Amino acid sequence: MTSLRSEGAPGGQGGPGGVYCRLVEQEASNWDLEGAGAEPSVSSVRLPPVSRGPGPFKPASICLAALSLILLVAIIAVATHHKDTSGGEGEFQKQKQEANVTALTAAQSKLQQENANLVEEKARLVEERDRLVEEKARLVEERDRLGEEKARLVEERDRLVEEKARLVEEKARLVEERDRLVEEKARLVEEKARLVEERDRLVEEKARLVEEKARLVEERDRLVEEKARLVDKLANQTLTTVPPALTAPPSVACPEDWLRFRTSCYYLSRRSDDWSSSQTYCQRQGGHLAIVLTAEEQTFLWDLLPRGHWNAYWIGVSDAHTEDEWKWVDGTTLIGGFWEDGEPNNHIDEDCGYIVKTRKLERVALKSWYDAPCGMARAFICEREM
Repeated sequence: MTSLRSEGAPGGQGGPGGVYCRLVEQEASNWDLEGAGAEPSVSSVRLPPVSRGPGPFKPASICLAALSLILLVAIIAVATHHKDTSGGEGEFQKQKQEANVTALTAAQSKLQQENANLVEEKARLVEERDRLVEEKARLVEERDRLGEEKARLVEERDRLVEEKARLVEEKARLVEERDRLVEEKARLVEEKARLVEERDRLVEEKARLVEEKARLVEERDRLVEEKARLVDKLANQTLTTVPPALTAPPSVACPEDWLRFRTSCYYLSRRSDDWSSSQTYCQRQGGHLAIVLTAEEQTFLWDLLPRGHWNAYWIGVSDAHTEDEWKWVDGTTLIGGFWEDGEPNNHIDEDCGYIVKTRKLERVALKSWYDAPCGMARAFICEREM
């Protein structure tokens, strides 16, 4: 009996209890390894630990197995001892064994109930573990998405930083340009004020010159009339005092292609040349570009010109030496003139005068002068005094 109990004790390494304990521990270790292998390894997300392996139910399972083994050994020992013993002692031992069996059966039932509770707890924990694993996978996916979003935002930030730097540089350039324009504006305002002042002075000067021109034109017309009166008077006196043989003046004819008006001959060219070359040609013919002093002379020349689209002829007036100071080729200053309205205007460095006749019947002889660049090629009118 003593040997059997010691042989079936749970602490013995060579008995059935020791073998069963090792099997239970091996099964628990395999379960630990299986549970550990099912979990994905993700370093960046930490899950709360799930009780496995040496958890709250492993020692209980081992104890339950050990107690079941002890009960089995006790039953075997009681049966064996019952065969070997007899009489009153056997009855006592039998009753004692029955009491032990009853106690062991109750303990076994209690342990089985606890084992069932632990199995149920294990299932619940496994389910919780699976839920946490899914939650972990979701969090990993969310982490990856946030990582991609972070990378996109970092790239966007870098682009905005570059854009900001470009805009700052552009702003500096625009500020510099603005300052330059402000300075330019101030300079132009000052220049405008100076030009306005100069314009007012020129307007006053022009008014004075117009007034002077009107006075001189009036004086010229008076002198022309006086000259004509004196010429007529002289002619009448000559007719009354000179002998009949001397009353007829010698006949003076103009060269071929030249036309006479009073005391001058005029030539209308058939060629075109610039103003200076035209003057040179007239000088070679013993004359100069036409000097037109009276309305009669202007009308005479105008009537000689044919009508056309723009029949223009140089005359001997120019302000090439001093702007707006028009002089004839003999050096005398132009007084008045027969300019078209708005002329001369020096539109494109126009320093030489010409007379024009067109198909427009509204154009009149006494408003037919224009100014033009001296380098333009035009026909011309030569004049030679008799």
